[in-house]
Amino acid sequence: MSPEVIIGWSITIIIALAGWGVASIQSRKNRRLEKANKLADRRFEAYNGFLVKMDSIAQEMNKLPQTMIKEMTSSFLTSVMNDHEDTEKALVSFNEKLVSFVVDSLKPVLIMKQELSSLKLVASQQMLTCIQRMEVLTDDLYNEFSECLSSISPQNADTLQNLKSIGQSERVKAFAALYQEMTELMRKEIQPS
Repeated sequence: MSPEVIIGWSITIIIALAGWGVASIQSRKNRRLEKANKLADRRFEAYNGFLVKMDSIAQEMNKLPQTMIKEMTSSFLTSVMNDHEDTEKALVSFNEKLVSFVVDSLKPVLIMKQELSSLKLVASQQMLTCIQRMEVLTDDLYNEFSECLSSISPQNADTLQNLKSIGQSERVKAFAALYQEMTELMRKEIQPS
């Protein structure tokens, strides 16, 4: 073989190897990009579902508990004042309404805990830290509810005032700030790389 043919074959082999190398590198990049896009899609679905649930929970929790408590206490007092002999029935009715109110009030907190747990499957390390902080706030709210409910008595108006004040503390500001932080982090995480 002549040197020109050998050089021609060498150049062809070098070009083929370079093309194969570029194709291999491009294929790896595409696979990584596909994985990142799939993760972003999964995160988008999870985060979107979480945000929709949180909006409905916020609406649920804004249902003026003070109004419900006023209605329960005024109904109880009206029953007692009108018929002294039916005080026991009024107490039973008040207790039933109170238990119903408590169950309805705790549902959003339990739903929030479930939603936070489902986010852990797709969350980044930074988001997991936010989720853990949100779980602490949620547990704190749940514990405050439980503590307050264990001390409620229709004879003691102060305990009803405690129930009205749940959620009116610094915790509400902490929830709002953390929710905003999580929302911004979610936006960053679902952006294509």
